[in-house]
Amino acid sequence: MRVAAQGPDCAQLRVPNPAAGASTLLSNLGNGKTMKTSLRFLVVLVAATTFPIMSRANSAPQNWKSLCAGCHASDGSGKTRIGLKLHAKDYTTAAVQGSFSDVALLKAIILGITGVSEERMPVFRDKLSVPEAKDMVALIRSFQHTELASR
Repeated sequence: MRVAAQGPDCAQLRVPNPAAGASTLLSNLGNGKTMKTSLRFLVVLVAATTFPIMSRANSAPQNWKSLCAGCHASDGSGKTRIGLKLHAKDYTTAAVQGSFSDVALLKAIILGITGVSEERMPVFRDKLSVPEAKDMVALIRSFQHTELASR
């Protein structure tokens, strides 16, 4: 440890060695000598680990555009080059919307669809949280209204 310069209005402050790791700072948390520094470190640590989680959350339309529209089209019709090749479902039709439950759709989004059939979908559990996936289910359900509006 080195001692910071002492000014007329400031008390002596011990600053940890910059090379000291997080474990050193955490082990000194109860030590009055580095309490201020340790608390600052913890605040920064919590903010740094929390902020990416909060900032990652996108709206369902943003997630649809970045993760799904390439196959399922922006309107959910599945009419894209890849969607037609992979037989993506047309979510704008009542028949397709009635062919699966919200739970089945949520499972397909999170776990993907694999197997020997032509129906395939990638796993999104590492890209979407459960609340984001539930928002995607609601968005997909809203595509049925597209069919009625386009008539």
